[in-house]
Amino acid sequence: MTKSDLATMMANATSTTKASSYKTLNTILNILTSEIVAGEKISIRDFASFSTFLRKKKKGRNLRTGEIIVIPECNIIRFTPSSRLKKSIQCTCKVNKK
Repeated sequence: MTKSDLATMMANATSTTKASSYKTLNTILNILTSEIVAGEKISIRDFASFSTFLRKKKKGRNLRTGEIIVIPECNIIRFTPSSRLKKSIQCTCKVNKK
C-alpha cells in the first residue's frame, strides 16, 4: 500500500475528496515525524507505539574485504505493535493456512 492508496481509501471511507484526504494524511505524518524527531514516544491505542533509542557503537565486518570496522552510534526508530494488532495478524494466519 502506498501513501496515495491510503489517501484514496481515506477519501472513500469519509466521503471527501482525495486531495483533502491527502492533505490530512500529510499533516498527520508530519506531526508524527516531528514528534519522533523530538524524541517523543507516540502511542496509538489498538495499533502500535513508536519510539526512538540510541543504538551504541559496535564493531562490524566489511563482508567484501573482511576488514573490521566501527559502526557509529545512531538513533533508530522502534515500532511496537499493540496486542490487538498482533492478535488480528495471528488470526489471519490461522484462517489462511491450508
